[in-house]
Amino acid sequence: MRKNYNFYMNLNTLQNKIEAHFLTVLISLLRGNKITLTRAKEATKNLLSIFPEENFFEIKAKLIKLTKKYPEFKEILTTLNAYEEEQKTREILEKMRKFIKEGKIDEALEVAKNKNE
Repeated sequence: MRKNYNFYMNLNTLQNKIEAHFLTVLISLLRGNKITLTRAKEATKNLLSIFPEENFFEIKAKLIKLTKKYPEFKEILTTLNAYEEEQKTREILEKMRKFIKEGKIDEALEVAKNKNE
C-alpha cells in the first residue's frame, strides 16, 4: 500500500538534484572509459524523458526502470531515497508540531513512535 506523502520540496528541486548526481556519475564513467559515448547518450536521453513529472511515485518508478536498464547509474537512486526520507521526516515533524501546539503531547509522541507505519 502506497502512502500519500505530503512532500514539501518542489519536485523541480528533486529533478535538479537527480540530474546533477547523474551528470557526476556520467563524468566519472566517461573519464574512466567505463561507458561508451553511445550508451551515455542513450542513458541521458532516458533520464531527460522522465522530466518534467508531477508525481513523485512516477519519478521513482521511472528512475528504478532507468537504473535497471543502465545499472552503472544505480547510485542516483541514493539521491531519490534521501529525498523521500527527508520528506517523510518533515511530514512527521509537522504532524508532531501541530499536536504539540494543540497541547496533545501523547498524540505527538505516538506519531514519533509510529514513524515507519
